Amino acid sequence: VDSSGNWNDSAKWSPSGVPNSNTSIAGFGNVITAPRTVTVTAPVSVKGIVFSDNNASTVQQSYTIDGLSSNSVTLSADVNASSSITVLKGTHQFQTVGVSLDNAVDVTVADGATLAFDNVVELNGNTLTLTKINAGTVNFNGTVITTGGSVVVSAGQLGGSGTISGALTNSGGTVGPGNSPGKLTVTDYLQTAG
Repeated sequence: VDSSGNWNDSAKWSPSGVPNSNTSIAGFGNVITAPRTVTVTAPVSVKGIVFSDNNASTVQQSYTIDGLSSNSVTLSADVNASSSITVLKGTHQFQTVGVSLDNAVDVTVADGATLAFDNVVELNGNTLTLTKINAGTVNFNGTVITTGGSVVVSAGQLGGSGTISGALTNSGGTVGPGNSPGKLTVTDYLQTAG
């Protein structure tokens, strides 16, 4: 649907039905002609999220996932599976809404695309792995609470001006602050051969 709206409004999803289960994939596709905001008005849980912007115009559009920080988006896969966030094209962000992990999550960001987490990301002891299709960028501008989990950069670029309060392992990507001048604070950093 080419409009901003409420995540929990089934009329905003095609095919209709709110993605809110550990088997659901929330797809933010190529239908928008202007930047759009999706507001989370109650906590939701999905197996995966896919952002795209295949608009043929030269001006890429963006999705912003917004809402109260108490109305988090939880990534939770069905039995023995992992969750994923995929950015195929464009610049997208989780703004004031929090993101929580119930299992391992792979984040894949395509070359030239960006995904920003501007509020709290709770790993809950799980691993958030950043991969790439070429050289995409993920920015943490809020706080990543690892609680025994870790952020692993296997490719692409990790930046931002936030805090990773726990383990960050870089095994093949680039880690650097963003939002010049920027400062990305990391509690426990490990650089490995990649």
